[in-house]
Amino acid sequence: MITRDGLAVELDEQFHFTRYRAMTLRIKRLGALPWAGPYFDYCAQFESAAARGGGRWTSPSTEKMFGASDPVGVFGKRGSARAKQRALYDAMKDFAASVGVVRLARISIYDRVNGATVDDVLYGRVAVDPPQVRASLEARAYPAAS
Repeated sequence: MITRDGLAVELDEQFHFTRYRAMTLRIKRLGALPWAGPYFDYCAQFESAAARGGGRWTSPSTEKMFGASDPVGVFGKRGSARAKQRALYDAMKDFAASVGVVRLARISIYDRVNGATVDDVLYGRVAVDPPQVRASLEARAYPAAS
């Protein structure tokens, strides 16, 4: 989504936090982005949630690009073709932000706004004032507002 003032917002759910995404965050330019630290940690903490991929584990088109996948939930020698594709696409968007092509903020379901997870806020389990949500997005925006 893009806000009225041009901030592109990417909401990342559990399938984005895998070893492949962590590899992209080790790239110096991408590792300097404001979401990189927490996202790197989420990859280690929550990969098991991503492994429950079901229909999001692989597809014929992703296997054409990244090779065959292991069985669903197994990060073995082949892993998940779809997770590799997702990590590549996320890295491409991150790179665009890092060179100033787009102003981007990434927020995860695992992030916290006023003590509540974004997941809880999105599903209406916790209410958070909109200015607090916007402040969280601004803290993650790159390049920062001028």
